[in-house]
Amino acid sequence: MLRLSFRFVTVCALLFMTAGLLSTSALSQEQTKPELKFRFTPEKLQANVGDKLDLKVELIDKDGAVQSTQFFVFARGRDARRSVEVNPRRSDSTGVLNAIVTAHRPGSFRLMAISATSPEERVTGMTMIDIAYPELEKITFINPKTKVYANTHGEYALKVTDVAGLVRDEVKVALTSSNPDVVSINDYGHFRAHKAGSTTIAATAEGVETRLQVEVADNPVASLELHSEMTEAPVMCSTFKPLPATLWGKSWPMRQSITPSTASLLMKKSQKSQVKSSKMVVSLPTHLAFTRSLRAPVRKKMR
Repeated sequence: MLRLSFRFVTVCALLFMTAGLLSTSALSQEQTKPELKFRFTPEKLQANVGDKLDLKVELIDKDGAVQSTQFFVFARGRDARRSVEVNPRRSDSTGVLNAIVTAHRPGSFRLMAISATSPEERVTGMTMIDIAYPELEKITFINPKTKVYANTHGEYALKVTDVAGLVRDEVKVALTSSNPDVVSINDYGHFRAHKAGSTTIAATAEGVETRLQVEVADNPVASLELHSEMTEAPVMCSTFKPLPATLWGKSWPMRQSITPSTASLLMKKSQKSQVKSSKMVVSLPTHLAFTRSLRAPVRKKMR
């Protein structure tokens, strides 16, 4: 028993000594590890669409000495790879990269530099490039309606382009009507024709304007009624049940048909409903015959 205790104490002591030696070695390696960083020249880039700029990137230590470690430079951000081009992207063997940065699309993007080393020794750096938005050139109505009837409504779609030929979906366009008593319109392009007459729709954004002449005629249709000889119409019954939460951590609904007996329970409050085979037949007035779907509310399960 004493021998076993002595051996156990000896093994524990050896383990503690080994752990201490390893921690001391790791600490010494950490202290001797050089402090590296990337140096960008210039520190920040500003450009217009179509510009080509010179960029110099170096991997240096705390004393400013260039290291011979290879690295990569690339653009990061939304649509960054289509907006900013870096050529070449890899440094030479001396640890220096002289690249040409081409600006294709406007916006602010990050230029990332990362060393071609192991994850433990990896070094990263970043600089910014701001590409100015070009001036707007024109606003175009897409397939506009120039003749409409009174008491109708619709929508006007617009396309905004700048001098570089880029479509600018983010630009907010103001829409106005010269005669709102005839046609009223909001900034989302939704219009409503009130009475016969004429008006001019103006679209304006950042000093650029376009106009559209619209004529409103009296509506020849006073009312609209739907009639049918059918007195019964089939109604397909379906419900939803959640799938297991395995897709992106969310519950997704899946359609599942229900039996006629379950359908009869759902419609038991209706005195005019009856179940035949796999369909539900609902008695309807002659002018309201239609087919619709019954859906039960989706219940999400928390897991």
